[in-house]
Amino acid sequence: MMKRFFSFGREAVDQHKGHSDKICRRRGLSVEQLEPRQLLAVTGGTDSFAYFLDEIDDANVALTMPTSSVSTAISTVIGETSQEKRQKWTSDWTKENSTIDARVVGQSVNLQGQGTAGKNLWPFISHLFSSADPVPASGRLALAKEILNAVMVYQPKVPGDLGPEFPLPTEATPTADGGYVIWAQDFEFGPGHAPTAEVYAGITAVLWAGRQVLNEVSPGSSPMQIVPVVSSSIFKTLGNPKTGYFNSQLILKGTTEIPYLAALELDPLPQTNNSKPSPANPFGEWNFLSMLFHNKVIDGFLGQQYAWNNPGAVPGSVTADTVAFFPNQELPYAILSAHDQPNTPGKTTPPPDYPWPNLTHFPQPRNPSAPWPSHHQGSLPFSAGVYWHQDVDPLSGFDPGTVLTPTIAPLPTATPKPMQRPELRPVTTMVLDGPIGPSPVLISAAEVSIAAINGRPDLSFVVSAVASGRVEKWTSSDWVDISTPPSTSSPMELLQLLQLRMVAPTDQLRWVPPADTISEQTAFTLIGWNGQQASASASTLVIEAGPLLTPELVLWHEGYKAPLDELFQPQAWDAYTGAIIDFATAKGIGTVMMTIDFGTTTDTLPDDAKGYVQQFLTAAEAASLRPGLFLTFGTQTTVAMAADYLSGFNHTQPLLIGVDVENFVDVSQPYPELKAATIMETFITPFANALDAKGVSYAEISPIGGMAVNSNWANPMTNVYEYYSDANGVLNPLFANHQDNAAAAFAAFQDALADPLNADAIVKPDKIDGWPAFAISQLGSECLGGESATGKMHPCGIADIFGTWQWDEFEQFLGYYQKTYSPERIVIYQADQLPCDWLVNGCPPPA
Repeated sequence: MMKRFFSFGREAVDQHKGHSDKICRRRGLSVEQLEPRQLLAVTGGTDSFAYFLDEIDDANVALTMPTSSVSTAISTVIGETSQEKRQKWTSDWTKENSTIDARVVGQSVNLQGQGTAGKNLWPFISHLFSSADPVPASGRLALAKEILNAVMVYQPKVPGDLGPEFPLPTEATPTADGGYVIWAQDFEFGPGHAPTAEVYAGITAVLWAGRQVLNEVSPGSSPMQIVPVVSSSIFKTLGNPKTGYFNSQLILKGTTEIPYLAALELDPLPQTNNSKPSPANPFGEWNFLSMLFHNKVIDGFLGQQYAWNNPGAVPGSVTADTVAFFPNQELPYAILSAHDQPNTPGKTTPPPDYPWPNLTHFPQPRNPSAPWPSHHQGSLPFSAGVYWHQDVDPLSGFDPGTVLTPTIAPLPTATPKPMQRPELRPVTTMVLDGPIGPSPVLISAAEVSIAAINGRPDLSFVVSAVASGRVEKWTSSDWVDISTPPSTSSPMELLQLLQLRMVAPTDQLRWVPPADTISEQTAFTLIGWNGQQASASASTLVIEAGPLLTPELVLWHEGYKAPLDELFQPQAWDAYTGAIIDFATAKGIGTVMMTIDFGTTTDTLPDDAKGYVQQFLTAAEAASLRPGLFLTFGTQTTVAMAADYLSGFNHTQPLLIGVDVENFVDVSQPYPELKAATIMETFITPFANALDAKGVSYAEISPIGGMAVNSNWANPMTNVYEYYSDANGVLNPLFANHQDNAAAAFAAFQDALADPLNADAIVKPDKIDGWPAFAISQLGSECLGGESATGKMHPCGIADIFGTWQWDEFEQFLGYYQKTYSPERIVIYQADQLPCDWLVNGCPPPA
């Protein structure tokens, strides 16, 4: 292979002048000030590689050669090493006749918490962010050192110093041989294993701290470059339904309860990304790394792109599921591909023929053959990267230039959606959990924003007028009246009042009611504000005495279809049904139901099944609960067979009888499909006649599903309509994303009902008669069915819905629904999925 050499004559410098000048300006050096080898260091990023080394030592660093025998570039090595080694490797340390022996060294330090699945740094530094008060300039460096020492494993020997691994600001200046140091911290994140807001807040704080420390350079010198090496989950800006999604407003501005990073006064990007509307980006966020670059805490990034279980993660690429980057940013980046498959603790090794997206086992046939383009842009010391979790191969055995071709490519972005005027509801009602007065009513601005401004907790508003009482705002030290009209026309006083009446999402208000308050009181009006535009109309805030109406609840059950033999045992059955009845009694549930799964016909049930069901009915009525039975018709079960079976039970109250219309399709031979238009004549009426003939006492026959109202429906039919697993896939993530925030969830639910795109997928309460059903599913096994019926697949459900909530918040959500739509009953689906922490004594152990 022909070697190329770089000439430092006038012609060559002119040829590369634009590029050289640009990089030299970036590093604060001029071409005239540099020795030839230093010039080589700052101009070599266009065709050089970074080697991320788990085993970073002299032997491996010596094997990190320039790309394809090109001697015009200096290689970068990244890993956890000492200052002594950094000094060595940034110089002509091998003393051989090679053109380049120095390296750029990217230092990554050993961080706390990396042995956990979430890789969460926030628990180690949260105590440093107990207040939203801005950090004064004089205190920023001290705070930065506290943050860094709190997250680093290796601590300083001298109090006030930094841990020994962290690079020194002076190491940013190139040595005589052209090497220098950058901070290339490795950051990892396991979505779903730690609170998303905490993870992103922790990473942001650490990078901010590094910037404060590394900016401490002498006049005329440039600060060290900060180029983090981020996991694909971070540079995709991933989150998780259970632990939340990235919200820059939350982590940078904080809340009244958790200030997060408000004290650092960082600036969130506008939440105007609508390129791929998705439940995974509910706040319209731009990429997390764009926010970091916008705040000047990073100079670029090296993004990891390899995963044996993701065939779309082609080496050198940015995958399609990456959140768009903010437009018009020149964010430098490069991609880190894997030399060979890293060992992932706790993960199953992929099969030998799996199309691994790394550089030694070429992915086939789904991914193209090498060489792959390795995308990059901007000025970094390298244009592509290779991760090694083992010893480095000599260049004769593996040359990264033969499998990766550095290729300039912009990061994916999108046209931001225009800022819209906030849409306020004409009347915003807040219901207290007790009477109004005489004590002030505490109101968080986020609660008002959620209720009034179309379900958004992150918009501001202005208190425009006060109808009764007075409104006060907390100013970090005192409550200040913001409702008294100005006494003069002084512009200064008017501006001061306007500033006081401007309420941000993190502010706290309180309303002091008048002495003669009544059960419903108009408090004040507000105008929405998004930072650029005010709402077209105001919203009137009405305070109502509570508590919220408590709906009559039906605990629908469909839990033990399989395996029957695990539950039909005295000890297991008593514990299982006892937990259901105790829960219903404690939470004021009106009706509890049990499932009878007929299989083929009523004769296919175990002989003792009827006895177990009778025990449940007897225990329910003894606890003053209304009993119900949910029937799953088998392939040959008829209404006459079902009526005959039900006639064998004893109960003092009429039964609520339920059926699932979905269970009939392609299963039942007598009733191949239950349709809204014909269900009365084909099923309900014949079933009612059969029950009457057998003397079964019942109140309703309730099919559950999503049937539209039909004019021929009549007693005893009561329709149950589902608010989960809709055809558009909207509701499940909506409820999961608003976990434990009943007001926000209900506002978002109302918005989903009003969205024309959901007209055929989500039934509107005012367009249908019957009872709504809400699912308490969750992933995992921490529920009654997961503990008792251990043989079931997905014992707690196939999605996170309300099962991840706290009971009080879920009950409040149902209260909002009851107050708004006034159904006769609300169905909770289903009892075997009751979370263990909702139950009176937790989940009973398996029998």
